[in-house]
Amino acid sequence: MALGRSKVPMFVAVVCCAAIPLFFIVKRATLSGGYSEWTEWGACLSECGDGIRIRNRKCSSPAAEPGRTKGREKCKIKECPIDGGLTDWGEFGDCSITCGTDGAKKRTRSCSNPPPQYEGKPCEGPAEETQSCNVKPCPVDGVFSEWGDFGDCDKTCGSGIKKRSRTCSNPPPAHGGKNCEGPRNKSKNAIRSLAR
Repeated sequence: MALGRSKVPMFVAVVCCAAIPLFFIVKRATLSGGYSEWTEWGACLSECGDGIRIRNRKCSSPAAEPGRTKGREKCKIKECPIDGGLTDWGEFGDCSITCGTDGAKKRTRSCSNPPPQYEGKPCEGPAEETQSCNVKPCPVDGVFSEWGDFGDCDKTCGSGIKKRSRTCSNPPPAHGGKNCEGPRNKSKNAIRSLAR
């Protein structure tokens, strides 16, 4: 039990006896106050995160000094939930194709600003975004058409030649594509009655 002191003023008493005054001093009285035991700690004043809890004790009259009648200390029941937060979008990556019109490029972001903790909510919203991209037309190599029919013989009688041809148009070369490789014309001999 903690004790303190309370001051009470001295007083002087005078007693007369046989006509001879006697003087004596009564000593100053000393009264001590006392503290009770501390109460149990109260509940933490915060449901999560850093908080304070309090306990008390009483003092008999007169109040003792020095000393405190209220104690407090830090407390924590649990960590507060932290909801997840999305980062800013990153830069778009390269197009998925090097040529053509059906490409796509994407950019991403993550749920790490901050990440969800202590039963906090996950991030809301997409983590990936896609955008179409057209780099440039792809080269188109030329392809021959089918051979045409043989034409008429170049002679009206005797030995002659008749020809047929094809074109580089199925498709034609484009956007730096290769030209067709191979003969465009073909001929064969025609003899008399075979010539038409």
